[in-house]
Amino acid sequence: SPDVQILAAGLAPLGGPIGISTAPLRFLRRLTCLKATLKPNAKCDGFIKADILDIHPYTTGGPTHKALENKDNVALGDLVELRATAGAADRYRKIRGAKGLTRLWATEFSWDTRPPDPGGLPMWLAKRWIAEALYRMWDAGISVMTWASIVDAPSPDSEQLWAYPGHSGFFFHAVNPADARKKGSYQAFRFPFVAFRTARGFRFWGRTPNSKGGKVKIQQDSGSGWRSIVKVKANKYGLFRRTIGARNRTGRVRAVYAGSNAIPFSLKNVPDTYYKPFGG
Repeated sequence: SPDVQILAAGLAPLGGPIGISTAPLRFLRRLTCLKATLKPNAKCDGFIKADILDIHPYTTGGPTHKALENKDNVALGDLVELRATAGAADRYRKIRGAKGLTRLWATEFSWDTRPPDPGGLPMWLAKRWIAEALYRMWDAGISVMTWASIVDAPSPDSEQLWAYPGHSGFFFHAVNPADARKKGSYQAFRFPFVAFRTARGFRFWGRTPNSKGGKVKIQQDSGSGWRSIVKVKANKYGLFRRTIGARNRTGRVRAVYAGSNAIPFSLKNVPDTYYKPFGG
């Protein structure tokens, strides 16, 4: 059927020794007959038919972390390189889809949280990193992002088993999922919002909880309560962003939409920290 959209199988974020497993960018170049310079390989005339490329960018660290151990691996901080590789494959007709421009999806991604996983992200950091990860993916051209689980798996009987996936949900485990208790990280995914300092103010980005347009109020708290500083309009997809001048570049910023508050985002930089995505 000419209407079918072809999603290529999801790439893992990391590769091992050559001959054992292949890093995702190297695999994609070989699949699309590109050299390391992203120029066509004259000895290879193959191409693939697909409309969407898929990556699972699990990251041992924060939303800007790069996979430094292998330049062909893809952590969240390497998504620009993935976009560049896909762009080169499009440019040389090595990926042939219905629309000419190959879309990027991330159909599996998460971090475990503490609680319940003793090796997961503390909840305050999970709230920040989840919202920022959504922003970084969007900024790199990811158009669909799917979280790996909604409700946590049961707690394991052995400490060694905490390292296995299953505790990244937005709800704690319950025998009946309808009774599952909501985590603090839930709102960070439902209503993502980030804000970062600039030389003369700060910039912000977010998406409304219902993914629809409308007026969004931006508020700042520098220690004396929330104060509205600007109103913006979300587009028809619920996305909004702006850079504004502001004397005060400290404290926390939040978005308010239709009576719902995004989790406040601190303007203080949080450095990249070593946390494995599956905890343990």
